[in-house]
Amino acid sequence: MPKPDAARQLTTDTRIEEFVCAILDVTDSDERQEAINLISNGESRLKDLSENHTFTYSDFRDHRYKTNDAREILRQKVYDELITIKRPENDENIRLGTGGALPRSGILKKERKAFIVIGPPASGKSFFSNKLVDAFGAMMLDSDYAKRKLPEYYNKANGASLVHEESSQIVFKYNYNVLKYSLQNNINIVIPKIGNSFADLVNEFVQPLNEIGYSCFLILIELDRFKATQRAFNRFKETNRYVPLAMIFDVYGNEPILSYYRIKESYFNLFTGFCHFSNDVKRGDKPLLVENINADDIVDAVLGGAHDEKGYTIPSIEKGGK
Repeated sequence: MPKPDAARQLTTDTRIEEFVCAILDVTDSDERQEAINLISNGESRLKDLSENHTFTYSDFRDHRYKTNDAREILRQKVYDELITIKRPENDENIRLGTGGALPRSGILKKERKAFIVIGPPASGKSFFSNKLVDAFGAMMLDSDYAKRKLPEYYNKANGASLVHEESSQIVFKYNYNVLKYSLQNNINIVIPKIGNSFADLVNEFVQPLNEIGYSCFLILIELDRFKATQRAFNRFKETNRYVPLAMIFDVYGNEPILSYYRIKESYFNLFTGFCHFSNDVKRGDKPLLVENINADDIVDAVLGGAHDEKGYTIPSIEKGGK
């Protein structure tokens, strides 16, 4: 697996321009300059903020939650909201006081099923994960949900990097966390991850889940690294929240695809089912089904209605139709 330092350094306008032309395929002169400026601003202070994250350090914390005591109260509130409030129709509406990790029905099913959804950033994991959360009455274990409840995510430049560690702690690692709560109550869970390290997926999630009797399903959302990077850039323009583009292209790349097939080859017996979708489709179109191994319910949840073996929807025939 590539190391993080394998990502090219977008530290000068010249390097950024090379990236904009070669990877983002921006040819118009004015659009190219706009992209250079946006990425330059996004990259600024990125390293400093990620190394001084809010979980441990107070330097960049919101003044209302700067002390450790205030921070602990905030984390407890975020945790409580995640495990008690329904998710909104649009993830972007999650805020402190609004939106949680429960399915839209509010009903959690205790079937001990775990759905691990992997794919590069901007591949559409949220779309797939939300479908599974609602179809299987599952808890959403997505650190992005916790990020959106931490004030720095919105009111600091590169806030996503600043709260990355803290949000992950609240969902997966802290002395109280959403994963622990779900497992203690046998609740179905959906875990969206990039999946660039198959060893981490197996060691941190799959094997421990197997040991306590959970049935695991692995779902791959495939998207070429060029298109993933381009979509991430377009999302950045829409939301003003930056994800390091060189990391997506150079480090994450197509590793989730490799992880899926490496896991299938070496750890097949740890899973109940596998599902591989391609999201290389036009915006608004349904994804394409590439592979389905004992995962019919997952395919139905994602695609909805009747579909052929490739994932194309089969139109219903009205009465009297041909």
